[in-house]
Amino acid sequence: MDVIRGRVNDIVFKHDASRIVQTVVKYGGQKQRDEIAAELKGKYKELAQNRYSKVREVFSPLHCFFEPFFQFLITKLIRLCPAHRSSILLEFQSHVLRLLLHREASSVIADAFELYANAYERSILLRDFYGKETALFSVTSGSGEDQERAKRGLSGVLEGVDSERRRRVLGAVKEGLVTV
Repeated sequence: MDVIRGRVNDIVFKHDASRIVQTVVKYGGQKQRDEIAAELKGKYKELAQNRYSKVREVFSPLHCFFEPFFQFLITKLIRLCPAHRSSILLEFQSHVLRLLLHREASSVIADAFELYANAYERSILLRDFYGKETALFSVTSGSGEDQERAKRGLSGVLEGVDSERRRRVLGAVKEGLVTV
């Protein structure tokens, strides 16, 4: 960890050296994982979209060693660093629809949503479906009442809004679903 500290952003995008970070996340302690998660802050969207995250058949004899690294890393950090989970998912906010259409990033979003996210973190990922107006004016880290309303999903978003805004939100949901 002393060797990679402060250089994780540089190392993680190099195919050979990235296995060092992978090993630290896999076998290291919680303190090391949290350090790596903190250093990668601001890079999660880029890591999820990296086209080199998929392993090609060229490496088939060592396929088990060359795992899809970036997807593995992000999913591992989401699972093993609950303190950083919300901040990782917040980096995907306003990009979720594009990430769902991306070949490499879609599995990261799907795994995070299905396997590891709690109700509030799922609402962060779903916010993009409700349209730009809702995404801009929804509360990301507000009062407990705002978070409880966000946990209720679409019904929470539509609670107490006028009919025109309701129409816009439902239109945005339809458009997002058709796009995906």
